[in-house]
Amino acid sequence: MKVLFVMNSTDKYFYAGIASLSAMLKKHGHQTKLLNYDSRFTPELFIEEVKAYDPGLVGFTILSYQWPMIQDLLRLVKEKTDYPTVCGGYHVSFAEETVILNPHVDYICKGEGDHALVDLVTAMEAGTDDTKIPNIWKKVQGPDGKPIIHRNEMRPLPLSMDDLPDWDRDIFPLDTLLQTEVLLSYIHAKRTMPVSAGRGCPYTCSYCANSALLKMYKGKGKFVRRRTVPRLMEELEYLHDRYEIDQFEFWDEDFFAISSSWLKEFFTEYEKRIPVQYMIGARADNASDENIKMAADSGCYLLCMGIEHGNEDFRAKVLDRRMKNSRVERAFETARNVGLQRAALNIIGFPGETPEMVMETLELNKRIDPDYFHHFIYQPFLGCDLYEVSKELGYLPNLRYAVYQQPEGALVQPTLTIDQIRECWGEFTAFRKVVDERRSKRFVKEGERDTMRAVSL
Repeated sequence: MKVLFVMNSTDKYFYAGIASLSAMLKKHGHQTKLLNYDSRFTPELFIEEVKAYDPGLVGFTILSYQWPMIQDLLRLVKEKTDYPTVCGGYHVSFAEETVILNPHVDYICKGEGDHALVDLVTAMEAGTDDTKIPNIWKKVQGPDGKPIIHRNEMRPLPLSMDDLPDWDRDIFPLDTLLQTEVLLSYIHAKRTMPVSAGRGCPYTCSYCANSALLKMYKGKGKFVRRRTVPRLMEELEYLHDRYEIDQFEFWDEDFFAISSSWLKEFFTEYEKRIPVQYMIGARADNASDENIKMAADSGCYLLCMGIEHGNEDFRAKVLDRRMKNSRVERAFETARNVGLQRAALNIIGFPGETPEMVMETLELNKRIDPDYFHHFIYQPFLGCDLYEVSKELGYLPNLRYAVYQQPEGALVQPTLTIDQIRECWGEFTAFRKVVDERRSKRFVKEGERDTMRAVSL
């Protein structure tokens, strides 16, 4: 069967979820194509390309801020064609009832869809029962005209990551994207390839949907999984040779959140077999001196760590990130001492935050003296504990969705007004300019490349 994937993104043109699903479908003999509905498209051109491919199923991947546009595209598909539709992605997993009740949606997929989508497509192609597939919900019209929804349980997580095929990068225009800054990776440099060592994060930060995923998969297997090092090295070697990669960018939530034996094997093998540098992200409390040094020795050049907030008590009680500022400072100091570039990520505007608390975040960043400083406006999303808090308190923003870098997109709350957010944002922006200027001078002096001009979340 032919499956058409549709996404709606104007900043990042590579989605790991689509790459994974497409790879699994191709492994089982199906065909895939991708349309990214960006500024180049009109509704007429979109439908023209959908019909030209003539798929057996149209799949939409959805982040919460994309849902309004995706609803329009779903309507177009149903009004202009008779192709069945399936929706998946973060928004679907946490707003399943809303999405399945959309009149233009036939199926939804909750959670990981690698095996679920293959089972669905196989059943559709064979004309067999597709109402009992784990992770898949199907909607049909009842005899009274009301929808009947087949809600199926979650399937266990795959036992081995090695059994999953490598991401299908051929579905994306990678040869073009690798020549273009910004569109492919978070490191804004050419010929940077996104990769992943595995899936899953063990933490329950309240502003992140991971806590909901952990609940969804409770009792369904090990959530934090890694590929074996030999299997991962095979892929990295292939990608380096096939695409002439200058550097790799690991998309794992916390690269250090795995056994020390796996890490030691990875660092040893990477140093021996992969001739280009790489970057990783990690929590500061997992960034031990040993881990940082092993990473630097193996070819890592950039360590990205989320600070998020400078007040220890607020960070622990509200954000559920229990780590000491001294641990954060030690991780940044150690990384600098071993020659790593260090990026710090920060968020402004959490519920209950005050201007004084915001400035504690800035003061902590001044102490750790990062090489890259990034700050964002907090956005409450479905599936995150702080979304429920913000909603219950009546603090939800006036602007929706994903207004990460506009103070006007912040929560509307009495302890931290929009005007106060603007003032804090201005001070954070001024500090970022200082960091950027200092880094640029150092790179010129040391002959290094300034490879990451910005990071987007």
